[in-house]
Amino acid sequence: MKLIVMRHGEAEQWANSDAERQLTLRGQKDNTQVLTALLARHSPSLLCASPFVRAQQTAQRCSEMCKQPIITSSLLVPDAPIHSTLDWLRHVLEEQQTVMLVSHMPLVGELLGWLLGTEGEPLGTSEVRVVTMDVVEYGCALAEGRWIAAR
Repeated sequence: MKLIVMRHGEAEQWANSDAERQLTLRGQKDNTQVLTALLARHSPSLLCASPFVRAQQTAQRCSEMCKQPIITSSLLVPDAPIHSTLDWLRHVLEEQQTVMLVSHMPLVGELLGWLLGTEGEPLGTSEVRVVTMDVVEYGCALAEGRWIAAR
């Protein structure tokens, strides 16, 4: 099984709520650059994203490029309980070989840290990590790749 984890692109600092923050032009550009490189090597069979605007905008660009619909899950918001997200991920990975998640810190860092058996794996905006695993358990994943925007 392969898991592709992407943090949303750079977002505006202020909005009516955290959930409403939109991508900046820089965030949009960085997303396109990173996704172009990523999708040349990996093809997600399922694309899942947080309902927050900046994650949806990032996932929308990915959806356009990889021709996959977006599945929105509240288990991918920044403060989602990691064990609930992991239970959901176990179920999803039973049915799909390559799953891509578009989400936020701290969730993406905690999720990758748990899978890799480390303290945490902080991701910058528009950063992508790819891990492979046979089961979804603590320390079970192997890091396969990392993509970041060139600035």
